[in-house]
Amino acid sequence: MISVDVFSDEKGWSTKLKKRQIFFNEVCKAFPKKYKFPQKKVNFCLMLSNNKRIKKLNNYYRNKNKPTDILSFPFSKKI
Repeated sequence: MISVDVFSDEKGWSTKLKKRQIFFNEVCKAFPKKYKFPQKKVNFCLMLSNNKRIKKLNNYYRNKNKPTDILSFPFSKKI
């Protein structure tokens, strides 16, 4: 099962995607069966932003002072 949490720090995304959460949940449903992980819980968070904010994050985490399309971070949970 795939679970998606969608956040936005950019107002422009509200006009482009009226129902962000529903949109990305529907995208996940369209994944081929082998990528749906039916026996596992898969969670990810998606933040929709703008180039200015992404540039700051990219510079902070990767020391690259330019915008990028995707920043990803591992999630580790100690049990």
